Amino acid sequence: MKRLIILAALLAVACKNTPVGPEPQEAAVVAITTPLTVIVVGGTATLTANVYDRDAKLIPGVSVMWRSLDPTVASVSSSGVVTGLAVGQVTIEAESSGKVGSVTLTVDPDPCSNPISLAIGQMRLLGGPAAVDCVTLAATSGPTDFLFITANADQAQDNRGFYSVALSLADLYSATRAASTMAFDPRVFLEQEAVRQGDAMEDRVRQQERALFVRARPAMRLQAVPRATGPAAIAAAAAEGDTLTIRVPDINSSNLCTTGYKEIRAVVKRLGTRVTIVQDVAAPLGGFSPSDYTGIASEFDALIYPTDTLYFGRETDRNSDGRVTILYTPEVNRATPQGSAAFVAGFFWGGDLVTKAEYQSLGISCPQTNEQELFYMLVPDPNGNINGNPRSVEVVRQNTRGTIAHEFQHMINQGLRLMNPAVDSAETAWLNEALSHFAEEIVGRAQRGFGDFQRLTYSDVNPDPNDADDFNAFFRQNMARYRSWMQRPDTSSPTSNQTRSQLAPRGCSSGTPPTVTAVAT
Repeated sequence: MKRLIILAALLAVACKNTPVGPEPQEAAVVAITTPLTVIVVGGTATLTANVYDRDAKLIPGVSVMWRSLDPTVASVSSSGVVTGLAVGQVTIEAESSGKVGSVTLTVDPDPCSNPISLAIGQMRLLGGPAAVDCVTLAATSGPTDFLFITANADQAQDNRGFYSVALSLADLYSATRAASTMAFDPRVFLEQEAVRQGDAMEDRVRQQERALFVRARPAMRLQAVPRATGPAAIAAAAAEGDTLTIRVPDINSSNLCTTGYKEIRAVVKRLGTRVTIVQDVAAPLGGFSPSDYTGIASEFDALIYPTDTLYFGRETDRNSDGRVTILYTPEVNRATPQGSAAFVAGFFWGGDLVTKAEYQSLGISCPQTNEQELFYMLVPDPNGNINGNPRSVEVVRQNTRGTIAHEFQHMINQGLRLMNPAVDSAETAWLNEALSHFAEEIVGRAQRGFGDFQRLTYSDVNPDPNDADDFNAFFRQNMARYRSWMQRPDTSSPTSNQTRSQLAPRGCSSGTPPTVTAVAT
């Protein structure tokens, strides 16, 4: 009897120490979605604000406070309904728990007092903004596709010369309808926030790469290519378990070649047929397992490498090891500030494709170069040791799949152009980004067994929302960005140099539009 009494007492104590209910979620970002970025005077748009935690999980039942930063241009109600009052731009904010989200709307004059009407099958060629202020498309009884083209008469491929057109549709055309009904994905919002936050950093790296290309190209010729003789040459004979010296560029630096890098030591974790997987010895505990390294190497060898090289050509193999190196290093994690809504997953730096001998022959100092094809990727950091930003193994593994496919195109493109004597410049920014986003999709298509000309629906590429790893890695971003472009195609050209910092036209120009067919519901 005494034993039973003592056991009951112990159980009571244990129950008192058991936490009750989940910990409350802490707001990290307020995301505003809007069906329109331009309204007319007297028009309205209903905005939606959702609050998410740092894991991009929706916090339900949270109220927000709406405000207009210029109530003379537009007002906003307590439920998020914006009304245009005067011509101009206005920022609308939503606040919750000290976190503020914002969206900028443009209020235009109402152009539809004298609209141009187009019947089904009718085609008209119009020029100048005054001629295309408002176009009314005929009502249809079912899904209908309308083709409306705005053209830039200026030879310079930028945003100049693109006309803002108001389309008044009795029945939205099918692709726009399906795109607009795609569920809002907070991860896409976080990615867009990361791009906005990192525009200056990304642009600085690409500008340095283009400037370096112009200076280094004279020493790069296929008929006489000096091979690496420094530490990077060791990688050609590396074995699993070997330790290598690698110089990691600091993507926040203004000079990656000379002072903007850090020398680290890394261990070879897996040798594949076409890839060497290495990890920084300073990587936090709780990271990738041996099976993770095997999976990364297998996916590159069997999927990413053959697909990208089929479409874009072979890499240059500057150190003659027959492999591309993927380095997982906490130096990439450090590129993301503490508390950021998103993160830098990885990058490629074209300066690594020029040897020290080639730099010296041109009188250029670049001790950073690793003289080989190399990707830099973030490492898992489950406890948030680096900048207080936890990164689980699953998050890092999943988010770097599409990144590797994307960056491999940049690597191939830069190397082939450097070593081709007929080429005198780096790839133009908009096309380079478009090709890399296209690389994500073609790898996804190869993974799923889709043909090049196979017409796909949203359900084809995402058949099971509960098992959407391939969709999230290779399709989701482009489709979401394409949706953003379709909502306002006149605001950004898919062939503009500004696509290096604009996500929407990347989704438009990367190949998603002609290969994914949206079906009206």
